[in-house]
Amino acid sequence: MPEIKKIGTIKRKFLSFLGGISLLCFSCMPEDNLPIRAVGETPGYFIECYCQPNEIFLLTASQVLPISQELKLTLSSDLQIHIQAGELFRLYPVYYISPQSGFVYNYAANRKLNRTESDTLYLSILTPENKTITAQTSVPDEVKIQTYEIKEQEVTIRFYTSPDPTQNYYIYTVETYSKELLLERSTCLLENLPHIPYEQTEKTLSFTPHESIEKIIINLKHITKANYDYQVSLNRANAANQGSISTPFPLNGNLSGALGIFTCYTEDSRIVQMPLDPFSHTPK
Repeated sequence: MPEIKKIGTIKRKFLSFLGGISLLCFSCMPEDNLPIRAVGETPGYFIECYCQPNEIFLLTASQVLPISQELKLTLSSDLQIHIQAGELFRLYPVYYISPQSGFVYNYAANRKLNRTESDTLYLSILTPENKTITAQTSVPDEVKIQTYEIKEQEVTIRFYTSPDPTQNYYIYTVETYSKELLLERSTCLLENLPHIPYEQTEKTLSFTPHESIEKIIINLKHITKANYDYQVSLNRANAANQGSISTPFPLNGNLSGALGIFTCYTEDSRIVQMPLDPFSHTPK
């Protein structure tokens, strides 16, 4: 389908992620230091919320200061944040660092998303300035890696796409590890994939072979079109402005009243221990 190391600048791992989106192959939900500056005279807000079925609701809210000042996390309890997902959930101020990604969240609800209760989620935020920030997102269908093959320096996966053409956006990621240290991440975002009944889609990513590789993690995320567009705009803005987001590449988010994204994704992963059996393409 994003990692904050310290208050003051945002470092995303997206999912960066979500590892490179589109066969443009860049990092998804981005892993670069990405200071965000406003283009106006007054402060605003930058919001990121990536929901996932069977996971608790986590959100990052930051204040975007006037031009020439960097985005800063807000630890204020003045934001009133609710998510409607079958029932209404209130998100409260926290300071939580994900042990997996290092991403920092400053609002959370101690409830998990149950996809059977709603296929559409609604976000509502009331700011101290009495302004309202809203957004909505669909919940993508579950995705499953049907088969995978590792041959030489390529990883090929096969999976079924959605019969709904508006849902066929994915992020495919391959990570190599040595002693739990990430060596390399290769990612690509897949857009508008065709759906042929009973026929699997095949996609391949390359990695740099190295004798120290002990593990390969294969991940496929099913994302929304809004998230796809947002990640592409992040990448373009970062490349054009050397890490600073400003005109002429605005963020293509889906929030009304703020910068950022409110979205949902599903995913499937395979962990492959290396080395492979030399007489096959499967792990020893």
